[in-house]
Amino acid sequence: MILFSDGTELEQVSVYGGTMFFGLEKRSYLDITVSGCDYETVKRLFADGAAFSVVMDGETFDKSQYSVAGSITDLRNGQFTVRMSAKNERELEMEALEKENAVLLYEAVTGGEWVE
Repeated sequence: MILFSDGTELEQVSVYGGTMFFGLEKRSYLDITVSGCDYETVKRLFADGAAFSVVMDGETFDKSQYSVAGSITDLRNGQFTVRMSAKNERELEMEALEKENAVLLYEAVTGGEWVE
């Protein structure tokens, strides 16, 4: 079963993980095959920033690091395969740098201290 942060559940058929090159950078991904839903539901749930877990044999595995939406394949048998990827090191470094710059700009403009 796939369990989303909002409590939505989807029937999982399979989950396969791997690494691919996206341009010149490596990216980890999961290919998740689900059933019991339609394309629009899959598209809405497996969007950028999606937080979800895989539940297998009563054990829950957090997979929220796989938050970059990829392709959706309709297998034409009531199942869809979705590719969700993790951000690579460069993307994580850029996010940290953007946040640091936002904090510095906020403090310079307002004279106040950034509070999260």
